[in-house]
Amino acid sequence: MLSHVTGTGRLKWEVHQRGDIDLQITRPSHHDVYGQITFSQDNVAAWVKYRSSKLSWEIEEVNNNFLPRHAEALIKAAEATREGFPAELRHQLRSRALENEARQVELTVQALQERFGQLLMSRLDEAIRNGEARFNPDTRDFEYSESLERVMGSDFVRTLSAAYRDVPPVAERLLERAQAFSLER
Repeated sequence: MLSHVTGTGRLKWEVHQRGDIDLQITRPSHHDVYGQITFSQDNVAAWVKYRSSKLSWEIEEVNNNFLPRHAEALIKAAEATREGFPAELRHQLRSRALENEARQVELTVQALQERFGQLLMSRLDEAIRNGEARFNPDTRDFEYSESLERVMGSDFVRTLSAAYRDVPPVAERLLERAQAFSLER
């Protein structure tokens, strides 16, 4: 058997003697710093196998931690084999990943609100509208002023930064929330 794990430890592939291939994406458990998002016991977000006896790919496991970046990594890994994923499987993986991402965005915003309360979330809405805070899609950083960090607390900005790096579309949801908040006023 030939086995390899990437430097980050998140992508693993195994090629067995009879030609079976295992591709696995894992998601480290330290990402749940903002609460409520649970992880499978072994942190496997997705596991796809090529069965040489059937000449086809089969999904062994895809859980709620499987996100679009994981789908793309699996697809690229499969392309490196001579048995790349068929279009239907690529579509299925991408669809599931997008559904999971949308669910995780809502869970993340809810967890932030429960952990830090409406007052800090309202202050965040105001900071976003006033340009005191922004989400940088190029670096996937939450950018803010020192004065804002003093007001909101370093725990809040660290947690929000980690949530944004983990699930970037959370920024879109928070921007929508800030706009909705300003329209209500």
